Amino acid sequence: MATLYTPRDFWRSYPILISAQYSGARITVDPSFPGFKGEDSRETDCFLSDFPLRKVPAFVENGFWIQEASAIANYVASDVLRGSGPQDQALVQQWVNLAEGEIVPSMASWVYPAMGRAAYSEKASEKAKEVLLGLLSVLNQHLLPRTYLVGDAVTLADISVACALLLLFTQAMEPSMRQVYLNVTRWFCTCVHQPQFRTVLGDVVLCETAAVPGKLNVTPASSEEILKAPQQEEVSVKQHQHQQQQEEVPQQAEEQKQQQVEEQEEQKQPLVEEEQKQPLVEEEQKQPPQVEEEQKEQPQVEEEQKQQPPQVEEEQKQQPPQLEVEQKQPQVEEGLDATEEALAAEPKAKDPFASLPKSSFVLDEFKRTYSNEDTLKVALPYLWEKLDPNGWSLWYCEYKYPSELSRVFMSCNLITGMFQRLDRLRKHAFASVALLGADGDSSISGVWLLRGQRLPFELCEDWKADYESYSWRKLDPGSEETRTLVREYLSWQGDFKHVGKTFNQAKIFK
Repeated sequence: MATLYTPRDFWRSYPILISAQYSGARITVDPSFPGFKGEDSRETDCFLSDFPLRKVPAFVENGFWIQEASAIANYVASDVLRGSGPQDQALVQQWVNLAEGEIVPSMASWVYPAMGRAAYSEKASEKAKEVLLGLLSVLNQHLLPRTYLVGDAVTLADISVACALLLLFTQAMEPSMRQVYLNVTRWFCTCVHQPQFRTVLGDVVLCETAAVPGKLNVTPASSEEILKAPQQEEVSVKQHQHQQQQEEVPQQAEEQKQQQVEEQEEQKQPLVEEEQKQPLVEEEQKQPPQVEEEQKEQPQVEEEQKQQPPQVEEEQKQQPPQLEVEQKQPQVEEGLDATEEALAAEPKAKDPFASLPKSSFVLDEFKRTYSNEDTLKVALPYLWEKLDPNGWSLWYCEYKYPSELSRVFMSCNLITGMFQRLDRLRKHAFASVALLGADGDSSISGVWLLRGQRLPFELCEDWKADYESYSWRKLDPGSEETRTLVREYLSWQGDFKHVGKTFNQAKIFK
């Protein structure tokens, strides 16, 4: 059994724990290593004897001791996370190094002062912000045609960079800034919504209002809080605290003298104020008739108000639905990508499927049948038996630009990216989109089952981004051609004579 010595909720240990979730490595997290917490919080003899580099998190398994978060994450990772082949492995290491050497220091200089973990320097903060925004631009361009940083699956590159950007997305990147880096935001949300990420990070809530750097909190930090900051920042925080304490000593003495003088003056003021107030009180007591007249007029006002409530109540009954929609929108938008935010902002009345008549075909039942039963023997017969041709329609799509498809994995990323941007459509659609052919000679095509008789992609501006890259043709559910297409694309078997290429792989939208 492996043991990871780290403070609780320490962000530097997140890549290790997420990698272990993917690889299945069993790790015990121990925040109370004997001798770990000394008077200086770190450098005890017991700790130094095993971890001479004086860094956490620290890891041990069967007498093998190792430090540095990225090294530990690489050790517990699977071969898939490290990259398939020498080239992918080099690319993964490139992004891991970028996260550790560039993103983390810039993120800390920008975000830590706003969180009270480091002294604020406007010059250093602006410089870090400039560097980090430049890196985000590079990432945004790199992720334009890709779902993940390296290959077509999550790797250590995605884990390391996403964890390095975690505090930036939760503390500093407001919605307006995320709009500038849509590809990075889409990729980040894709990562943190993976089950392996969520097990470690929980529900990640994106920043709505950026924290503003303020005065550094000089309250003595606990050992865990000290360990959460890089070593250089820890030194700067202590120096800043010492300097502030020295400056505050003479200031406190002066403030005490001023308070004594003010207290003496305040003791004299009440006597004067009481003398000035007494005549006023007497005058106020001489004017009760006016008060009584005002009280007599109140019943008339109350009678007039009693005649109005029905209209007021009717107006109030009409207003709450609008207010509820406005109040619920911010909660819905947290953690969503640009496409989901656009959909969440639309009033319920604009639901493109709301006006359609009820259908006897239950899409979720078909999806469960397709996932759990034999496709040819059970799922397809179920589809043709239960399909409601008036409430649902079948469509064939084909990518318009096959000459631009080079590598197979890049073509698969196009399909995956389209599916992710259409995530809000899953309740009303099912599809099997296949890549046919090989590197340098491939095509993308598929079969879609959609609610209604029209293509829904034109109903949302964001849905059009991928939709316009495909040609679409409505299929006749009763024709033999449709039966053949549905059978081949859903079973991933057949000659695919209409394309003239062999089946390579496919992805299911469900």
